[in-house]
Amino acid sequence: MNVLALLATGAAVLSSVPSVLGHGYIVDPAAQWAAGYPVNGYGSTVDNEIWGVFDNSVYGYGVEGTLAFFKAEWPNSGYDSLGAFIAANQELYSSDTDPDCGLTIYDDAERSALPASTLTYSGF
Repeated sequence: MNVLALLATGAAVLSSVPSVLGHGYIVDPAAQWAAGYPVNGYGSTVDNEIWGVFDNSVYGYGVEGTLAFFKAEWPNSGYDSLGAFIAANQELYSSDTDPDCGLTIYDDAERSALPASTLTYSGF
């Protein structure tokens, strides 16, 4: 009987904890899309052999191997942030892609002043 009470109490506590939204996008202020409508996709890539071909026998395979190689090379890369690294080394998908804003455009009239206290987002 005590186990049932413990489980019921645990379920009640867990159901009262707010859920975490791991995915979503900002809807206010609305993005200004270069195409005039929302587009899914990527705007640029970074060459996977930027520091040379990595040895799978040392770093492993797949995502884990790639990350291990990146972590080993990053300290000697000369970049202070991942953003600076990407900005310097990205290859744009097309000439329509903005190097700073990707598939959206920066519109001073619409986006320069974000709401001071909250951003509205939509989770999915």
